[in-house]
Amino acid sequence: FSWSLVDSVISAPIPGFTPATSLLHAFKLTPDEDKTDDINTGTVEWKYTLDNAVAQWLALDQTITLTYRITIDDRHGDGVATRDVVIIVTGTNDAPVIDAIALTPLDEQTDTEALTTSIAVTFGDVDLADTGHTASITAASASGTLPPVPFEEAALIALVTPGMVTKASGSATGSVDLVFSAGSTAFDYLADTETLTLTYTVAIDDGDGGVTPQTFTVTVTGTNDAPSIDLDSSEMG
Repeated sequence: FSWSLVDSVISAPIPGFTPATSLLHAFKLTPDEDKTDDINTGTVEWKYTLDNAVAQWLALDQTITLTYRITIDDRHGDGVATRDVVIIVTGTNDAPVIDAIALTPLDEQTDTEALTTSIAVTFGDVDLADTGHTASITAASASGTLPPVPFEEAALIALVTPGMVTKASGSATGSVDLVFSAGSTAFDYLADTETLTLTYTVAIDDGDGGVTPQTFTVTVTGTNDAPSIDLDSSEMG
């Protein structure tokens, strides 16, 4: 007896992608009872053992259909029988994994320009066919040197705008840029070398129920602001 893989079909095919050989060839046959002179029947047991690690690329409800052909030959000329076995492996969702995000240090503006920077975020998603991820800022807090009137969380979140998430079908990695922008006077209360620490949480959503948070930190260090003099014109003359 023997077996052969005669067909493999992936729903939502991924261009250029070939499943691992260990996934395709996880099919085995074991004889349960051999035919003898006084017994005219025999059985062969088949078994498919899935290594979960080599099937992680399957996205939610994506399938690979494997068709195996079992051939039994009695070795007496034309005594050959075949039977096909169809196995369908269906994917489940794997949430994205966000890489650690580097600290973003900033210095308070000394001019009238907005305090702006871009923060790079990279992540992995083993579901190769997954696309259309989105990013959002879900939490924010402030510590260190705080202003007389505390920041509201909504106001801190409004300082960061996520861009469009990039992840191509067939790729296991993606990225998004976060734009931090604050008005030139937002941190004027900071004296020279005083530091404000802003801690944010960004979440990547794969659109299939997989939402992963990751924290990142922005520090703003104060610079010296020269004093200004107001003149009351009513007392001049």
